[in-house]
Amino acid sequence: MQGEAASGAPVTTTTRRTLLTHGRMADLDPDGGDPNTLVEVLAINGNDVGGLILGTTSSDFTKYPDHPAPDADDFDLTTYASLDDSNVVEIIFDVPVTTVFIMERGANDRGYLQPIDAEGAPIGGALKFTQSDFQFQDEGLKIVNQTAGGMAVEAKMPINGLLIIPLEGGTLGIDPASVSGIPAPIITASPLDSLVVDDPDDDDPETPIVVTAINGISTDDLVLGVTAANPDNQERADNFNVDSDSDYARRDPDNFVTTMFAVPVTQIFVLEKDGNDDGWLQPLDADGFPVGGKLDFTSSVFSKTETSQWTVGGMVITADMPVYGLRIWSTGIDVQSVSAVPE
Repeated sequence: MQGEAASGAPVTTTTRRTLLTHGRMADLDPDGGDPNTLVEVLAINGNDVGGLILGTTSSDFTKYPDHPAPDADDFDLTTYASLDDSNVVEIIFDVPVTTVFIMERGANDRGYLQPIDAEGAPIGGALKFTQSDFQFQDEGLKIVNQTAGGMAVEAKMPINGLLIIPLEGGTLGIDPASVSGIPAPIITASPLDSLVVDDPDDDDPETPIVVTAINGISTDDLVLGVTAANPDNQERADNFNVDSDSDYARRDPDNFVTTMFAVPVTQIFVLEKDGNDDGWLQPLDADGFPVGGKLDFTSSVFSKTETSQWTVGGMVITADMPVYGLRIWSTGIDVQSVSAVPE
């Protein structure tokens, strides 16, 4: 266990400003029709589990060896962790989160929630919770034949996890069945500083217009991504051309474009026809799974460069950690070129 609360002594709210708010989970979409045999969580508060990340749960004491803490580290509600008599339960996420969802069997516990950083050290003050913050209002909803509970914990700034600690002089009886979170964005988006194109014949629309430098970096030193959009124009963004109406990747029917890189990258440059679209961005790992949360963008993050044919919009996405790809969700995105600075 990490952090100064690991001894079991609660962290009071008088010394540090509380960064958390909490309340009953508003909505749960389970897989299974019988409320007594819930199997798997599909969505929480309108968030599909595909966009959530699971926490890693550990405890200083486990009363029941057949219910270890890792049993809370999935979306399966038939496995749960009986962490009765614990002095502290630690939940850590691989990336910062803004909201933590705790599903609990029984929903009859109380204690403190203490936000922590990546090293497990407390951030801000602790927030008291009681069983009334857990229990679902829908009568009859159960986890393994006990009352089902769900609590949403929201942070005013990105955090890396929570310590769950008992009230003064007490011990915990928490039985988490699933602990997940909404990841915070690990990327920022801003307009390009500069874009250099080779446009040899302004009067000939068929003359290729090729990007030669982005933000002062020669395209020889950048790597191109492999972009998937509509099947009929897939790969048209996999070059440095911004020269014809057919040379850009329109979004697919689900309104997103995905670009993957063969190597980890730290900055991604997106060139887009007109640069006038809004949407959100999400970085991806080597397997194409989300890393960190979604980042909203608007047309204001595109710098505009005029060519002989149209306006090219340029956006730079900077990641806090190396990533392997990017998903762009927009109702009108028309990507011309996606390249990146390799790690």
